[in-house]
Amino acid sequence: MKSKSINIFERHIEKLFFLVMVLVLLAVLVKQFALGGMTVKVGSRDGQSITQAYERISEDALQIEGQIKANELDSRAPSDAPGVDDLFIALAQGSAEDSDRLTTWGLPTGADSLDTPISNPGSEGVRYAMPDQPAPEQPLTRRYAGAIDPAALAMAPGLEDYLPPSQPYDLQFTTVSAEFDAEALRRAFSEDPDGSGPAQAMPRHWWQGQLVLLDVELWRRRVDTESSEELVAPMPGFSEVRKRLANDATNMQEILEIATNASDSVTRPEFYPIIAGEQWTPPAAPIQRSPEELESFTRRAQLDRLNQEIEDANNARSELTGNTSKRSRKDDGADEMKNAWVSARGGGGRGGRPSGRTSRPATKTPEQRQAESREKSIAAIQEKIDRLTDDRNEILDWFTDKGIDPESIIEEDPGQRLLNEPAGSLKESDRLTVWASDISVVPGATYEYRIRLVYGNPFYGRGNVLAEDQRSELSDARVIRSAFSPWSDPVEIDQQSYFFLTRAGLSGGVLDVGNAASASAEVYSFYYGYWRKAELRLRAGDPILAEYELPELNRFEMADPGQGGNGEFAAIPLESTLVREMDTLLLDIRPSARVRRDALKGGRADAELYEVVILDAENEIDVRQPESDRISERRRRLKDSANLAADAVIAEPGAGGVGGIEAPRAKDRTDRSGGREDRSSDRDFPSREER
Repeated sequence: MKSKSINIFERHIEKLFFLVMVLVLLAVLVKQFALGGMTVKVGSRDGQSITQAYERISEDALQIEGQIKANELDSRAPSDAPGVDDLFIALAQGSAEDSDRLTTWGLPTGADSLDTPISNPGSEGVRYAMPDQPAPEQPLTRRYAGAIDPAALAMAPGLEDYLPPSQPYDLQFTTVSAEFDAEALRRAFSEDPDGSGPAQAMPRHWWQGQLVLLDVELWRRRVDTESSEELVAPMPGFSEVRKRLANDATNMQEILEIATNASDSVTRPEFYPIIAGEQWTPPAAPIQRSPEELESFTRRAQLDRLNQEIEDANNARSELTGNTSKRSRKDDGADEMKNAWVSARGGGGRGGRPSGRTSRPATKTPEQRQAESREKSIAAIQEKIDRLTDDRNEILDWFTDKGIDPESIIEEDPGQRLLNEPAGSLKESDRLTVWASDISVVPGATYEYRIRLVYGNPFYGRGNVLAEDQRSELSDARVIRSAFSPWSDPVEIDQQSYFFLTRAGLSGGVLDVGNAASASAEVYSFYYGYWRKAELRLRAGDPILAEYELPELNRFEMADPGQGGNGEFAAIPLESTLVREMDTLLLDIRPSARVRRDALKGGRADAELYEVVILDAENEIDVRQPESDRISERRRRLKDSANLAADAVIAEPGAGGVGGIEAPRAKDRTDRSGGREDRSSDRDFPSREER
């Protein structure tokens, strides 16, 4: 049925309303996105974007938070707020005394009447100055080397750039630590920077909210080459705050929150897990001890040394007595047979020698002479054991008289103690200890380091209350930096391999001129967290090429979870030998004139009269002498590491712990069966009566 009473407008009113609403919505969207976006009003400022408004509100919130948390008022603050009459007088007359009171409360002064516009108090009134920043103290450095846990690569993207292309992931690095006087920094912020000058100390609530340690900058320079100073890149996985500081678009409030929540990783980053090698702890000053404590530690060290020497002597005696008991039965039977035969022949003479002639005494057999030599050695060893035991008992008597259990005297690692202490903060601690590591060192290089700290700038975002000529200078930068610490002592990074001469001379002795000269050498190479040792016999023209015998070692591969793996590592055996060649050539083995003169003066002649001429990796000629190489401190250190390597435990991936596992110590040996040796004499110290 057709409706004739309804006009066309009434029939389409719904469509017209919908069209109007669509047009309004389009206008709003165009204004929002095409004509500059939405703005809001914050305080007295109109037309600010949402992002700007958020930053402004965040800064105001920080200021209010600082005011709430402040535990003391500004020293210039009056005991009561100015009254209304005081306000009118100051505004009308601008008297000096009342102006000071009003300025303290943040109120403008100097107006001729209430109708006069009030100017920004910072443009003509209060001035500030950036206080001098204290510097960290003398840095401590330490060189480390170990095999990085393969699981660490998943935790720290980018770490693979600093590691070998395949396992073991051996790495040399340094850690630098320094103490910082946080109380001196707070004092610099709170005190008048120029005394009677125009500048005054900044309000406390300004710097309380910004006083957050954001970064520890580690700078280095090479001292073995002419190179410029450079900022060391942070370790991968520990650089979040530094990245955000480099991005000007990042909100400062966000950076402060990240640094506060992750303060340890910013200022005291623990190192990656190490599955083989020395345990990592930050470098720390020795623990201060009283004279009594120092004597206890000295005597405990002497006791450990004596126990070790007694054990070694007992082992040497056991080897000799075991051989003696085995051979004596055979020797005794031979002597009985020989004596019977001599008696039947009428003496010790030969064949048909007449019995009336005087016979020569029977010559001792080599076995007899060897047995006598063994007995003398056993007696000498026993005498040494008795002497060492007397010395040990004397030290035990000292501990007994003092009432001290020697087992309680344990040398604590200062670095481990430092790790166990709380990190502290710039706002509350008197002193802080911070550190940073350098994993980009070059083998063979020598470095010096220095440190400076980065923290928030209290003037940032407060340009509206600063004098106009100070705004750019004081408030533009988001952070300020401390002064630099002094340069550290030089740190020499180890090369990959070293060799040390232990002997040089003629093969048959100095007087045997018919033999060619040769040299004996120990070669060390760093592999899987430790130094490995090989011994070589060299002649002129030989390269330094060594083959190292290795214990059972594995590399680890993790099955891909996408391929049905469970995320665990599978152990794959490595080769049992390692071959490495140094870029060094032995040119000549020749008599040493300096040593020969010394030897001839004393009437001596020995193998140390020879020296070795080598061509090193830099194509430079070097002359080496065995007597100097044998007493090298580096050789001792590398040899100790090689001795540890034989019994060292390789941790499972993911189980090494932050900072590595502790290597077995020389006094904590284990036998080859895996059981601990019986060291009861070391653990249970007997009383005087028992001794």
